[in-house]
Amino acid sequence: MHWLSPGEVKKESGLPSLMREAADEADVDPDRLSFMRSLRVIRRQVTDQADFSP
Repeated sequence: MHWLSPGEVKKESGLPSLMREAADEADVDPDRLSFMRSLRVIRRQVTDQADFSP
């Protein structure tokens, strides 16, 4: 398994646009959001969903 570095994720994923969308919904300045914290939340959500067995 290859984990992307934060720089690679920032370039190659939709995380910045997802962060902008979340900031817009919460009526918060997108610059106030932490990239690393957002990345951790996304990873946690993905691994929690992977634990679910249909």
